[in-house]
Amino acid sequence: METPQKLDLKDILTLYAGRRDAEDEPLPSIEPLNIDKGKLRANLSSAAQISEKAYENTETLLEGVEISDGAITSRTSLLCNEVVDELASLRLVVTLQQSHTKGGASVPGLLKSSLYRGELGKEELKDIVNQRPHEQKPVAEMVVVIRGNEFDLAHRIVRPEFRRQGLGDAMLQFLEEFLCRKGAEEGREQKLGAMVCQLDVICWLWNNGYRPGNSEDQLKLEKILAGDAKLCIGKKKYVFPKSVDPLERVSLNSHNSALRMKFEKKISPGTPADMSDAKTDVRSSVKGIVEQ
Repeated sequence: METPQKLDLKDILTLYAGRRDAEDEPLPSIEPLNIDKGKLRANLSSAAQISEKAYENTETLLEGVEISDGAITSRTSLLCNEVVDELASLRLVVTLQQSHTKGGASVPGLLKSSLYRGELGKEELKDIVNQRPHEQKPVAEMVVVIRGNEFDLAHRIVRPEFRRQGLGDAMLQFLEEFLCRKGAEEGREQKLGAMVCQLDVICWLWNNGYRPGNSEDQLKLEKILAGDAKLCIGKKKYVFPKSVDPLERVSLNSHNSALRMKFEKKISPGTPADMSDAKTDVRSSVKGIVEQ
């Protein structure tokens, strides 16, 4: 089966007429952000450079917060705290969590990129780094698990009232540019992947250049795009084998029974040509924020 360059969600959903458990609840009214997309892209490029420089120097450059539960010790550092769109009052906060076991074995790290709206006070930033409850909720957020030069997108969200304004694409672009620079620093290719089981996410990642990681997942994708009679669409556009019990398809943990596949994209090392010059004094942009 020849897969098109771009996937259209509405067209694919028509193949599943009569095989959808329920229509999704309508999204809340969109809250316009008046984003300046050109400036947002340039500022995210700058933030990617700041974050990557800090990433390479977390042991010596930045303050860190260390937490231990006896078995695992984790250290969280603030890599970036930058306004990326003044008009929409959007601020990007990037943190890195590095962990190791009591015996010294390393544990996969976590890179969290969160987009906040409005001002963040010093105490709120401390709460974010310390992973304590705080009033400000991110407009959009992505968390990746780090395994050497392989990054797994484990969590991604754009709050419903802020969707359809390009924030998901912007956050993904930031991650890719961060990895592009990381690859240049290390002299090797990076890989960003994600486990997917929702039709809209499949279309989104495909349209951003992500592809199935192996032949088995490619076959799953081909069946989905062909509207295979043994498949159906559940709530939140999860794709299920029809053999899954209908009650299971609407349960709280229904995603565990969905058809899952791994999408990946290889990020070549380098510096994107359209990146703006980033601020290089990383220490001054975050100094003292996470002091106890």
